[in-house]
Amino acid sequence: MHRLDLAALAKVQLHCHLEGTVRAETFRSLAATRGIDLGERADPARTYAFGSFIEFLMLFRDVLRTLARAEDYGRIARDYVADAAAQGVAYAELHISPSAWKRLHPDLEVRSAVAAIRDGLDDAGRRHDLETALIVDLTRNFGPDSAEASAREAVGLRDLGVVAVGL
Repeated sequence: MHRLDLAALAKVQLHCHLEGTVRAETFRSLAATRGIDLGERADPARTYAFGSFIEFLMLFRDVLRTLARAEDYGRIARDYVADAAAQGVAYAELHISPSAWKRLHPDLEVRSAVAAIRDGLDDAGRRHDLETALIVDLTRNFGPDSAEASAREAVGLRDLGVVAVGL
């Protein structure tokens, strides 16, 4: 019987939230840098443990709290490419959530953060032969005015690889 090497097959990743790919050690490191107490999540065995969808959302919020600077987004973009390429991903469409970033970090310049993501994706992508596009998430629980503002902002980010909005 012939065994198929799944890791060697080229793959497409069509729905992945970049902020959800943050390596556990990166999360803990950024939290320490920012002075954020992770409580039990500081334990490597518990960093990404959750028991319900609500706990998952609170964990996602905590990860976003650590992503306070544009360079943080560049770092996670480079890490994403290395990790995805190791799994054979050749093309990825990554969701990003600028409206959530701004809720937690009002002074963060979205364009600078997306430019850092694009630079990280492109730089690492050339080394790993992985192509990427970005989708701006319209966070529905922030209401229609926020969604409209995010959509307008996404249009202005097309030159950075934004190809769509996620509803």
